[in-house]
Amino acid sequence: MTAKIIMDEKKPAFRYHSRICHESAQGRPAGEPLQFREAVLKRLIFLVMLFIPAFSFADAGKVFRENSKSVVVVTAYNQKGEPLTEGTGFITGRDGIVVTNFHVISIASDVKVKAGGKVLNVEGVIHEDRKNDLIVLKVKGNNLPAVKFGDFNKAGMGEKVYIISSSDGRENVISDGTFKGIKEITHNGKALKIAAPVTHGSSGSPVFNERGEVIGIVTFLIRRTQNLILAMPSGIISEKTSGPEISKTDAIRAYKNMPERWFYLGYFLMEAGAHKDAIDVLKEAVRLQHGFAEAHYYLGVAYEESKMDTKAVGAYRKAVGADPAFSDAYFSLGMTYGRLGRYREAADALKEAVRLEPDYADARYYLCLTYLLLKDKASASEEFRALKEISPELANKVLKNM
Repeated sequence: MTAKIIMDEKKPAFRYHSRICHESAQGRPAGEPLQFREAVLKRLIFLVMLFIPAFSFADAGKVFRENSKSVVVVTAYNQKGEPLTEGTGFITGRDGIVVTNFHVISIASDVKVKAGGKVLNVEGVIHEDRKNDLIVLKVKGNNLPAVKFGDFNKAGMGEKVYIISSSDGRENVISDGTFKGIKEITHNGKALKIAAPVTHGSSGSPVFNERGEVIGIVTFLIRRTQNLILAMPSGIISEKTSGPEISKTDAIRAYKNMPERWFYLGYFLMEAGAHKDAIDVLKEAVRLQHGFAEAHYYLGVAYEESKMDTKAVGAYRKAVGADPAFSDAYFSLGMTYGRLGRYREAADALKEAVRLEPDYADARYYLCLTYLLLKDKASASEEFRALKEISPELANKVLKNM
């Protein structure tokens, strides 16, 4: 911190430090060096404090300590009382208000919430937002620890964020990530793009800003290569945490005929590794809504995982047809073309991915390799130079193939 202050000539601190150094060069009477150094140190500390904002951002430990008790496990049960699905939720009202993803409970006959060491019954539903895959539950409880909401519009590109979830069956695990901006979602508006390592069970997890405020709710993973997830903005739910209760059974029944329900169910099946089952479910989502880009995209992923690359190509082409700015769909389309040996088409798709997102390192990496396969050294060199600027590690991997 001190070095940065000293080296910045535009700041008064630099001029002040230079003056002190000049005075010290003039010599000091015997017996004063220690006191002089102490005085200089005090002045420098004062200057450092002067240039630090009056508030300090929370680190992961502080965010976790202040909010982990507000994060809960939401479990859906069948009619026999057997657990079906599990996700994360968080408490927004001390009187038992819990927010989670709708798809977490979409096939449930009963729902329970585990908060700390207690299992709480769900009494009803306060608010349902099927389009954005969010639901506000009323559980039986009082004096519960609640989170604070923040303004997602104030999040800056590259800002640190934190996610507390019950990933892989472990309760209250925190991971840090980076805010990557806003993504337009074809079926429901806008979502936050977050680069963070999340796994199965993270659906419904709160996304905290550096102040420990909730700015988003994790919905699903969108970029498989870099753990890029989408989170619904907290603003669409922060004012929906009170009101008359409705039956959770009625809410779930009404959700069953919506394309979003089939999409999120398909996504959940993919998380569980049931890719062939996911294909049938996602096909129903796109039948109900033909221009559902994300559903076409994940249908392509399910086909890929099932070793059905030709069908995956068709699904990815429909995804980019529905959303021409869907860079991840172009990337997956390019990768699938590559596996099929259709390198020219692979290059065209990957080029579109990097045109839409110039810092998309994985797309540039595979585009560079594709050009090498096409023996287009000029284009490969151009991509290599661009890749070197954004990911030296991937650029070094390319060198091994050149």
